[in-house]
Amino acid sequence: MIRRLARKIRNAGRRIGRLSQLSERLRSRARLWSVARQEKKRPTATDSTVGSIATGFAWRADNIGGVRRHLECLQEYSKFPVSIYPSTFGSTSLLPLEKESYHHSLSYRQLRHHDLFHSHVDPKFIEICKSAQLDGKPWVHTYHLLYFAEDWGGTLQQWQIDINDALIHQARKADFCISVGSWLVDLLWDKYQIRSTYIPNGVDLAACELASADRFRQRFGLSDFVLFVNSILSVKNPLAFIQQAERMPERTFVMIGSGLTRESIETTLSVKVPANLIALGPLPHEVTLDAISACRAFVMTSRREGLPTVLLEAMALMKPCVVPDSPGFGDAITDRSQGFRYEFDDADSLHKMVCECLIAMELPLARQHVIAKFSWPVVMKKTDEVYSTLLRHRCESLAKD
Repeated sequence: MIRRLARKIRNAGRRIGRLSQLSERLRSRARLWSVARQEKKRPTATDSTVGSIATGFAWRADNIGGVRRHLECLQEYSKFPVSIYPSTFGSTSLLPLEKESYHHSLSYRQLRHHDLFHSHVDPKFIEICKSAQLDGKPWVHTYHLLYFAEDWGGTLQQWQIDINDALIHQARKADFCISVGSWLVDLLWDKYQIRSTYIPNGVDLAACELASADRFRQRFGLSDFVLFVNSILSVKNPLAFIQQAERMPERTFVMIGSGLTRESIETTLSVKVPANLIALGPLPHEVTLDAISACRAFVMTSRREGLPTVLLEAMALMKPCVVPDSPGFGDAITDRSQGFRYEFDDADSLHKMVCECLIAMELPLARQHVIAKFSWPVVMKKTDEVYSTLLRHRCESLAKD
């Protein structure tokens, strides 16, 4: 009796799994026909634009984190039907690999109906992409950043070591590797002999256009402030921003991001938060854009970045920006007409640039630079060309077989 019941339960589970796969295929096909209608042509089996993309892994909740935002824009702007995995995820943990049970819930078998796989950061999704490649599916990998011990207090945690290992030894086997920063292209080749192509992060100009400074002022009662949007992690170097607030008590400083509350700052960083610093913690993406629109100056102090999306957003909104001369910022700000760069780990240099930034008005040339090189339609065209080439080669290979 118990064995028969268990068998029935297993069979029911298999049927549910097959129905789920069929549902996803139908949704994928519907998206594909939608794309085809937009392009005013009917897809055929040999059409290089045909193909659904599986991309992941989305660790954070919707609209939280640069990689998650990157995936959402791939889905929104690609001419291909793109599915993000997992589709929903409610955690905002700073240690994503502690969610082991969730990571193991996906397998290639569940995603094999897709035609091309695009991995970002996560070792488990990289394993799925390797399985897809063995099954004849094209695999693209995007390098956003590696973890460097010197950026994290001299020691990496095990989850960071695991990610580095997957990025250095496994992701390199992808059919096409992308780096979001030109400096990262050089580092991957010089240090690890990994070939990659520079395709930058993009900025969602449509989302930026919806930003409202008045809405933020009415909600929080803040205006004419210096803004920091990042997290409390040591690689983001929030202490440098806090020290600037101490040096400029006549100015209002605002911090937004994971762990950036007054209590968390004082506990984690062992510093007293100055009275002129307002720590708002993490906010939804649209509220963060409102904050950027309302600020007087935007400041980043990171030890290292791939290419920070939030900086591109601030530049798109023509805000005077201050960034360090550390890796990850050179592609975005190339001269003083686009923003201000200070000598990293030099508090006086940072202070000087913040003061100059506060004098500056809006920077229209920064916006023009972003539109020309980093808007998602521009970036996505390059990525779609990669997708098209790989899918066309696959179609040609299948036709020969």
